[in-house]
Amino acid sequence: MLLVGELSANRELIVTLDVLDDTEERHTVRCLLNTGFGGYLTLSTSAVEVLGLPFAGDVEFELAGVPPRSVRRFRAVVEWQGELVTVSVLEVEGLPLVGMRLLYGSDLHAHLIDGGFATLAAL
Repeated sequence: MLLVGELSANRELIVTLDVLDDTEERHTVRCLLNTGFGGYLTLSTSAVEVLGLPFAGDVEFELAGVPPRSVRRFRAVVEWQGELVTVSVLEVEGLPLVGMRLLYGSDLHAHLIDGGFATLAAL
């Protein structure tokens, strides 16, 4: 299955991702593709609460330019390339990030121009 994203006005690659809540209802989330983030997915505190995600412990989190800190980890089911996949979600404020653990095994092509787009397909 092909996933299509867009290049935002801030020159960030944005995709939409369906995340299932605790009743298995789908919620579409706009996420930034971030190859500098080694995890699966980040979501804000409010998104974690709305989705009713189960708590899975605390972990150390480090992102470029930010000192390492402890954050809460949750479990979520997302639709990724046509399949439902259970992933680890880190509770971090800001635009949700899709990281390398979720992107791994994908073919990513991006047109990095104004009005550009990205495509992701399973390898």
